[in-house]
Amino acid sequence: MLTKEQLKRCVILRNAGWTLASIVQETNVSASSLQRHLKRLKVARGAITSEAIDTARLQLEADAGLTGDLKAAISQQVTSDIAASKLIQDYVVVLLDEIQRDSSVGPNVKARSLTSLSTALKVLSDVSRRALQITDSSMTTQESLPQLIIRKMTDQECLEIQNIKNNTLDS
Repeated sequence: MLTKEQLKRCVILRNAGWTLASIVQETNVSASSLQRHLKRLKVARGAITSEAIDTARLQLEADAGLTGDLKAAISQQVTSDIAASKLIQDYVVVLLDEIQRDSSVGPNVKARSLTSLSTALKVLSDVSRRALQITDSSMTTQESLPQLIIRKMTDQECLEIQNIKNNTLDS
């Protein structure tokens, strides 16, 4: 008894031009059973015609046009994202300069500001790399960048920063 899956496979192989003997050897279906089913379904050897191949080729070419349009849209979006990333990076540079020059801002505020800006740059870089699928197999993220840990400061650390600030203002 031939299952539906076996019959489908036999039909595909016969349409692809396989001989009955090759199909029998490949599928372990009896030759008489195979002949009977293929005759009933009117399946001939190599039934995939050049016309069917030409139709498939035309469909692929039509799809290629759609693919080109899609690539153009993606390229435009990536270009826009890169421009936005560059703008954010430029603003970060300006903010860093302002933070460094502003003497009214305490060291703890500067430290937190720098941490926030560096985190923003790191996230921006990671998103860009993922979007562009950029990887460097010779360098992993953990090897190349220090680990950024954000935690709540202890009371002792707060007092130390206040002392540094007071000493700086007294000088």
